[in-house]
Amino acid sequence: MTFKRLLSYLKPYKNNIKLVIFIVAISSICTIFIPKLTGDIISSMYESITSSSSLNTKHIYTLIIIITSFYLITALSSYLENYIMSNISEKAVYSLKNEAYEKLSKLEMKYYDIHKSGEIMSKINNDIETISSLFIQTIPRIISYLITFIGTLIIMLTINVKLTLIAIIAIPFTLIFSKLLMKFARKSYKQYHSKRGFLNSLMQESYINQETISLYNNDTNISMSFKTLNKDLAKTSMKASIITSIVTPISSIINYSVYFIIIILSSKYVLEKKLLLGDIQALIQYTKQLSSPISNFSSLLTSIQSSLAAADRVFSLLDEKEENNTGNCFINTIDSIEFKNVEFSYDNNSLITDFNLKINKGEKIAIIGETGSGKSTIINLLMRFYKIKNGDILINNKSIYDYSINSYYSNISLVPQNNYLFNDSIKNNLKFANFNITDEKLLEICKRTNSFNILSNLPQKENEIIKEEEQKLSEGEKQLLVISRALIKEHNLLILDEATSNIDSKNEKDIQESLDTLTKDKTTIIIAHKLSTILKADKIIVMKNGKIIETGTHSSLYKEKGEYYSYLQSL
Repeated sequence: MTFKRLLSYLKPYKNNIKLVIFIVAISSICTIFIPKLTGDIISSMYESITSSSSLNTKHIYTLIIIITSFYLITALSSYLENYIMSNISEKAVYSLKNEAYEKLSKLEMKYYDIHKSGEIMSKINNDIETISSLFIQTIPRIISYLITFIGTLIIMLTINVKLTLIAIIAIPFTLIFSKLLMKFARKSYKQYHSKRGFLNSLMQESYINQETISLYNNDTNISMSFKTLNKDLAKTSMKASIITSIVTPISSIINYSVYFIIIILSSKYVLEKKLLLGDIQALIQYTKQLSSPISNFSSLLTSIQSSLAAADRVFSLLDEKEENNTGNCFINTIDSIEFKNVEFSYDNNSLITDFNLKINKGEKIAIIGETGSGKSTIINLLMRFYKIKNGDILINNKSIYDYSINSYYSNISLVPQNNYLFNDSIKNNLKFANFNITDEKLLEICKRTNSFNILSNLPQKENEIIKEEEQKLSEGEKQLLVISRALIKEHNLLILDEATSNIDSKNEKDIQESLDTLTKDKTTIIIAHKLSTILKADKIIVMKNGKIIETGTHSSLYKEKGEYYSYLQSL
């Protein structure tokens, strides 16, 4: 099934595949006739010597020219075959990578929680590149082996039936043995690709978190983990290689035994004048040519099993359950948001229970609570990153799942906890939220959020290229830019998830004033720990263990001296 599914990616290029089959067929036919023609030369020379007659040089030279032409055709065919298949492979791999990349944007967020980024990248890059070898080398070789085997068998039967039957005795034994090994090899190669993904994840994490690793003097432990995984990977690779390489020596023992029998019998036939001397040479070459596809199946097997194991991993990604984005309603503005009896659990661990909240247009809502109380989970549910278990979230009295995902997200700006900027210019990072914004408007927003000062201090201003490894910007500066990016988007709902946690008090005050202006008459949901942020809210939601335990304004909740009061005392 996996192999058949892989072949479906070659369907758009079936005409080119037919051309490759024709080229391979021509090359194989030339290869098939070369031993017979070479044998005819030997027989002609032998007859001239034994009969003391003159050498038929014209006939011999003609055969030599034909053989030379066949070799040239074979060489040219090999070049054309590789050229065409390389182009087909690149296009097929291109399509497969695009499909895998698009799939990643459609998966539920739970997939990213379970699978490490290095493992995912290994599937898209390493595994798909491994598959390309199946397209370039394996398929043409299978065609070549098949034509060579059938053609060689036919010519051998025309020379001597009995010797041909002896030559094919070895084939069933080799095929049965190879089939048994394929089962074990496939399993080993699956383990190999899986472990390579884990190793890539470790390398990526080590690179990103090198400062943390050094700070806690864990270089040695990480190095030991790498060596252990690398050693395990090498063992798995070696095991797979050993399994597939056993085919060659076993096949060789069987084939050499057959050669020995054929040489003895064919020599006897020559002496009895039942066979020409050149036919011995041809039969020996044909016997090797007949067994060659079977013997070479060992190396072909390694490539096939590695490619199929890689394909299994890629298809496991492509077959993952996608997020349900079937809604077709459009939304132009957000007038109301309502959480109705919302429940959510992760791996049977209940995180949100009986959550009810209504937010009107233009309201500023602050959600507070201890770490793990469910604040960010509520945002993730509202953003449709996770699927609600029970209950519903309504926007304008319609379920959020009724809206098309693009229409839904076009109305929302989110400033997450992680301040991620792409490896690109600052201007392109900011315009990522709204490519239609003018440079003048962009700089105006940057001035109002104080991120303009960051641009002024950089050599290339807003055209400065940001690279993660260079660390040109502090976390606070990144956060200012991320906030600016969110405000650049024309949104109805702004969500701030600890958006000012890394910003100093002076900049925070300026940003709060800018937010008040830029989000006027727009709904804002804020997750915050800072008192200055909480005080600006029209309504404060206090959460604990996935539930709302208090709701009200700052003054009303403070007077109650309940959970909110205790929370403020800890700030």
